[in-house]
Amino acid sequence: MGYTKVPMEARDTLHHRKKTYRKRHPVLKRRVEELGVLCEADAVLLMFSPSGHPSLFCGGTSDLAEILEKYSKVDPTERENRKNEVIAVRSHEPKLVGYI
Repeated sequence: MGYTKVPMEARDTLHHRKKTYRKRHPVLKRRVEELGVLCEADAVLLMFSPSGHPSLFCGGTSDLAEILEKYSKVDPTERENRKNEVIAVRSHEPKLVGYI
């Protein structure tokens, strides 16, 4: 028996959202760590669970203070340009159907 396609949409109940969060949360952390190691990139993941609890994870070799310092040194107009580029690219991407 294989995976079934499930449309990417918010779960109906708080219980289902918490269950999905608990299932996918460790996967996201692992992906951030892999990105940091494989690409020598500094990555920070900040998530809030459906119940409101924050979770912070740093991937790569730097700690949070170093990453935030590096980010603060980037010119604000450069940050805005990068943000706009990402938004433009994402608006042209096809909508994906996720798997559970």
